[in-house]
Amino acid sequence: MVVKGDPAPDAVNQDDVAPAFRTTRPNTALVSVARQSDDRRDKAQCRDIASYFSNNFDRLVNYGRRYRNSLPISLSRTDGCVDDIGNIRIGKSTA
Repeated sequence: MVVKGDPAPDAVNQDDVAPAFRTTRPNTALVSVARQSDDRRDKAQCRDIASYFSNNFDRLVNYGRRYRNSLPISLSRTDGCVDDIGNIRIGKSTA
């Protein structure tokens, strides 16, 4: 029995529906704020990287030039340590 003023019997209360199935659209203002926040974070990270490179430019090694000139690009001791660390991280046995 439908009482006057009650919603239609087939109407769905959006509060009873799981969020993934709701028919309402997201608040575009909140989406815009989230995008702005992401943009600010990305710009800050780019500034940090640019600052790192400019502050350490003299200490950066040009591996491409060293490779083309047949110079060593790493030491065997370094390679061994990197291999050991990688093996530990993935759980490989060294024995």
